[in-house]
Amino acid sequence: MVSSTKEEILRLPIVLSGSKWASAITEFFERVKEELGDDLLEVVAAPDEEAMVYDSNVLVIVRRNSAEVRHTVVRAETEVERIYGVSISPLIVSKKDVGFINSFIRSQMAADVKIGDWISAVKEFYNKIRKSLGDEVLEVVVAPDEDAMIYESNVLVVIRGNFVRAMRAIAEMEAEVERIYGVSISPLIVSDRKLADNFVIAGWRKLED
Repeated sequence: MVSSTKEEILRLPIVLSGSKWASAITEFFERVKEELGDDLLEVVAAPDEEAMVYDSNVLVIVRRNSAEVRHTVVRAETEVERIYGVSISPLIVSKKDVGFINSFIRSQMAADVKIGDWISAVKEFYNKIRKSLGDEVLEVVVAPDEDAMIYESNVLVVIRGNFVRAMRAIAEMEAEVERIYGVSISPLIVSDRKLADNFVIAGWRKLED
């Protein structure tokens, strides 16, 4: 994901609990902090070990990602897993990856996300591309489920304006929503608005604000 220098990392409340997972993450943080010192900026953990984003349940934010840093994190992970009997899957990023960090945090905050929920996923996709591209998005028409393909696509996006820029933005939003919801979005991007009506006739659904 492309990060923006204007975007700031989201701030989260600190929740302390006596759960085994919370104790394990606290121990993990202390071990990594002891080795890396000020090079460790933050550790963002999922509410439980099963809540995965990008196949990870812990985000380790450092000043600079290096082989030494990765070795330290892996060693702490192994030691803490052995002590607490939990599974820690850390993802190491540098502080400049703000967009990526916030995507992880938002995903963990989305308690109502249902993995595999096609309608929720495409609505999220629609909202994201509308926010990114604005009035350049003319129509978004979606299949009744992710396997109902037409032209090897399950989402039709009708746009105007800079086609190349729109394609890049849509690809970025597609990847982000797929990671959150665990679905496969295959967009067909066109400029002909008449196609939207044909897809609706075929049983697809037009999304609106």
